[in-house]
Amino acid sequence: MTMSAIAIRIDGRSPRWRGFDFTAGMLPPGATFQRGTVATVMSDDGRAIVVPVDQPRYAAGGGLVLEGLSSNLLPDSRSVAGWDRDRTGSGAADPVVTAGPVAAPDGLAADRVQFDAGAGQSRLSRTIAGLGATAVHCFSIWLRSDAPGVGPALALNATVGAPAQVDAQWRRFVVSAPAVAGSATCRLVLDAAAGPATASIWAWGAQLEASANASLPIATGASAATRAKDRLTLDWARQGVADGAREFDYHFIDGGLARLGTIVSGGLAMMALPGGGRPIARIAAP
Repeated sequence: MTMSAIAIRIDGRSPRWRGFDFTAGMLPPGATFQRGTVATVMSDDGRAIVVPVDQPRYAAGGGLVLEGLSSNLLPDSRSVAGWDRDRTGSGAADPVVTAGPVAAPDGLAADRVQFDAGAGQSRLSRTIAGLGATAVHCFSIWLRSDAPGVGPALALNATVGAPAQVDAQWRRFVVSAPAVAGSATCRLVLDAAAGPATASIWAWGAQLEASANASLPIATGASAATRAKDRLTLDWARQGVADGAREFDYHFIDGGLARLGTIVSGGLAMMALPGGGRPIARIAAP
């Protein structure tokens, strides 16, 4: 009995592998990219990097980032100074917001928020009215603290998340909730019944989206802002893939795999978006 040998390249792929690799931090031959707005990606040292129109984004750990159209519905995303402040319960005080010397991920001064819940709650909130119909909203914000420990909880409408575990690094916290017709209320709540009565945190990058999951930061000024859809077109004719309805394997940097369909026409295909913003290592024909 004889066995035929199968050649395997040093990178683990078959010599007949057909696809596009995005781990080099640039578009491979046969790939083109479009996006009608600027977009943000986070660097490996936690900085928010603004990427120009029609330029692809690459994650800190490698791989191409593809996201769909999304809007941040919260104006003035980088500051909570204009949010409403209130308290409830014995000894509680309104939160105090000041601009401090700590730099936010965008390089500007972050807001410092000091909570004193007494025996009740100290709350910072922002309500956005006039929203269109959607099934779910997602509220996210970046927090850090010079005193690691339990911080405020994120709340969206009637849904309250677990108290944030904050430390000296900027970390993003997220809560999702069923949409309420016409409006959404985002809150940071320090509840003495759920943790410490006082907390001092830094806040940046508040974001409200009509989605169950947070996308990468979308900076806003006086009004809401929209990030356009990422559009990746691949020339499959150069890979020997025929026209028609086709499925392709998306290999993610984290080791995951998804198979998504699209149409190849004239040798070209605009690739489907995998969702979740997971960085893509390569896309291959099965």
